[in-house]
Amino acid sequence: MNPIVLLAGGADPNAPYRLPDNRTVTPLTWAALCVAAGKNTTEYGYPDNSIPDLLAAGANPLPFGPANPPSALAYPKPHPLSHCNKPGACSAAEVDRIRSTIYGVGAPDPAPFDYSPWHDMWRAQEAKFADPNAKPVEIFGSSFEPGKGFACKQADQFLRSELNRREEAEAKQRYARAYPLHVAVAADNLTAVKTALASGKIDVNSKNDKGLTPLQVGMGCKERDWQCWPRMGPEVAEFLVSKGADVKLDVHPESGYSLLCKAAFHGLTWLVKALLKGGADPNAVCYDEDDKQRKDAQTPLTKAAACDFRLSTSDDSSGPDSTNGTVQALLDAGAKLLPFGKERPLTSFFSTPKSAVKCVKVQACSEAQLQAVLPDFKSGSCPSSFVLVWRLQEKQAAQLGRRLRAAAV
Repeated sequence: MNPIVLLAGGADPNAPYRLPDNRTVTPLTWAALCVAAGKNTTEYGYPDNSIPDLLAAGANPLPFGPANPPSALAYPKPHPLSHCNKPGACSAAEVDRIRSTIYGVGAPDPAPFDYSPWHDMWRAQEAKFADPNAKPVEIFGSSFEPGKGFACKQADQFLRSELNRREEAEAKQRYARAYPLHVAVAADNLTAVKTALASGKIDVNSKNDKGLTPLQVGMGCKERDWQCWPRMGPEVAEFLVSKGADVKLDVHPESGYSLLCKAAFHGLTWLVKALLKGGADPNAVCYDEDDKQRKDAQTPLTKAAACDFRLSTSDDSSGPDSTNGTVQALLDAGAKLLPFGKERPLTSFFSTPKSAVKCVKVQACSEAQLQAVLPDFKSGSCPSSFVLVWRLQEKQAAQLGRRLRAAAV
């Protein structure tokens, strides 16, 4: 049960309790000891989160006197503010100065120290030390309100949350029983993937309740990843393809955004090669998932050129996972260098500085002119890949020009 519900319902925030080792604790000192023990994640919440509510509800910040302040119990290991645990040892200005000079603005606290709950306890301790009859200090972050009405409201919210949590857990269990291969792929667990397929009861292209195959699930987004990197790694992807996984699908059914286009967009050369090995078409047109009207046609090669959108990597080398590597793998598989003709060359899909706009067009600038503007490319815009594509385009255009002149003779 959330402690705020009990407190609002009239529970005593200072009720003593004797531990099996004969130590006596109060709710506040028990929460502090749990934080110190590293048990800051329990089935029912977070002990450090209960500290502001206990203090706001009237918990004595110095239940066992100034010699044993809860702030010292919670964080017994030395930290830059340790000496301030002793009531009266530090002023608020000194604490703020140490905080700003030692940790810096926005800098993380040194593990396992957490400044916020420590500061709540320290402020309450100082107020109590200065005036034993002082009322509880106002604690930022506490939503505590006395009264049974508030307690009932909080209890209702807690029960609803608990029921939702249990329903979600049961739904996950049902899904895992129904689609073990999909779950194994999403977890990037090669052993479990092999076990599921070895049973002979599951087809590598079987679909889950959303109509997705295991390969499509593996291409889905990792949790809390706004850039939507695939869940599975090289071994799982290559194993699925070797077992006949359909590689010519969209990321989501009928979305128009193919698996190969997504792999190329993220610059995952190993995944691009695996999909190509399985029979994916390097020239198949795709569309971004938000392009509902299908106005902006793309190919895997043009998606690979959008390297400046891959904010988590600036790798533009020729390694196993890079823009150069992805572009080269697609070209080796037969991808058309000018899939939409000279009017919309591949170089036009790169993010280029104004000084390089001329070189975007085919046969519009020389090698020397291109080299002169390369320093203007921003980091992450993949200049070496631009040069690779530009040179190939120029070479192809020159060869085509020679053939046309020869034919005219």
